[in-house]
Amino acid sequence: MRKLRLTSAMLALVLLLATLGLAVPSINVSVQEIGVGAQKVVSPVLQGSIWFNTGLTSGELVFSNDLPGGTKIYVMLYDSGGNLLAYNYTIQLTTILSAGSVLRYSLNNPAGATRSQVSYAHVVVLSPEYETTLVSGNIHVNTQKLGLGVSDTTKFCTPITITENSGNTLYNYSVEIVIDDSATTNPELWKLDWNIVNGSSLYFTDDNDRPLYFWIQQLDTNNRIAVFWVNIPYLPANGKVVVCLNYGVWPNPYNKYQDLYKVFLFVDDFNTFNPDAWDSNSQVTVNNGILTLNGGQWVWTKQNFGEHYAVHMLAYLGYENGTQFKNAPNTAKRYYSLGPFIMGYISPSDVAYSEGIGGRYGGIFVQDAKGELTFTLPDDPDSNGYWDASISSPQYTWNQWTYLTVTLYNGNLVFYQKTSGWNWGNISTYIKMSSYTVTISGDGRIGIGQWSGGPSYYGWIVVRNYVDPEPSVSVGYWYYQLTFYPRT
Repeated sequence: MRKLRLTSAMLALVLLLATLGLAVPSINVSVQEIGVGAQKVVSPVLQGSIWFNTGLTSGELVFSNDLPGGTKIYVMLYDSGGNLLAYNYTIQLTTILSAGSVLRYSLNNPAGATRSQVSYAHVVVLSPEYETTLVSGNIHVNTQKLGLGVSDTTKFCTPITITENSGNTLYNYSVEIVIDDSATTNPELWKLDWNIVNGSSLYFTDDNDRPLYFWIQQLDTNNRIAVFWVNIPYLPANGKVVVCLNYGVWPNPYNKYQDLYKVFLFVDDFNTFNPDAWDSNSQVTVNNGILTLNGGQWVWTKQNFGEHYAVHMLAYLGYENGTQFKNAPNTAKRYYSLGPFIMGYISPSDVAYSEGIGGRYGGIFVQDAKGELTFTLPDDPDSNGYWDASISSPQYTWNQWTYLTVTLYNGNLVFYQKTSGWNWGNISTYIKMSSYTVTISGDGRIGIGQWSGGPSYYGWIVVRNYVDPEPSVSVGYWYYQLTFYPRT
């Protein structure tokens, strides 16, 4: 089998065309009496980020894909008239540069230009690797991978590295990204340019420059704090992806990808009660975005969420009314009364594994109680279930708005609560209330209820995929956006 390799002269021509004309659609190769074929030039990377200091003496590069040792990189900075201000033609990697890693470089700046004069940048990446294509019969063409990155100083990209830690390949995983520059006064060390970023012009792309669904939970440019949720379609086990937070782009080509309902598995903010999403044992009330559950009312989702998921909710837990729950560890002197309950896993056979919350009566004071509640829907929990109640610490906070989180992973059902803080998606900020081992018999649903007393109120509920440990997130500094050509 014969293989053709492009000559150095041909590569020089490709580099010249890429640098001056941006697009190199194909290379035609003719071999007399053998055949004719065409091979497209392939860029070794599709997106990246570039930064340079105010004096144009040094800078940083971040790429969305790994680059092998031997890769040559050329950096050129231009003013608005196309005049070359600063450059480096001597960068060559001696070892692999991992995606998301920072490559620092120096700049030649013969005229002493400053960053304010830079209008755009070109970055040429010449990989030692080749793209091989069968063009005719047994003839193969090997083309050295080459890309031209183009950047202007009005478009920005913050590189964000997401690393899988559980050993599982993840699909459609909702990742929380927190950016907090509130304590950083030096703009060069910000992770976003807070003077430019806004909710209308930002979007996220993956390492192949494809748009990702996202939701802006918080964007406070005055205090320099932002919280985003991004749906990652694929994250390999023990691997990583580098996504780009793009901003400064107008008109925004991916504005429609800001979609809360495509980021999570399930969202209900209770503008109305949706009977297509929920089953209930009786008619319930929703007013002003609040679901109200009185004693004797419970609801549960029709949608199931697999066997590994997390549930977040804003809840106001109302007290029980002292009615005895018979199927509990009552004694002749003390008994338990059940109030709200959270159904963390509902099996395909409608068995609800829940956290029951209430009180123990019979002493001088009513003591808070909690415990695993198991019963079969849609019946009354006290008719076919059992509440293994106790007064063990910690106990739940009542009669105020709190965040509740439930996780199900490998048969371990865990309940959490916290009373303050804006970061409801970060489970490490919660108090762990209870943990139970449950029998998983198929994809699970979730629900909430009030057995006696109340009412309890719920402002919203979100469900997402979950593994333990969760993916870790590393946010880089602010950079200018690099888009590489040719596009595949």
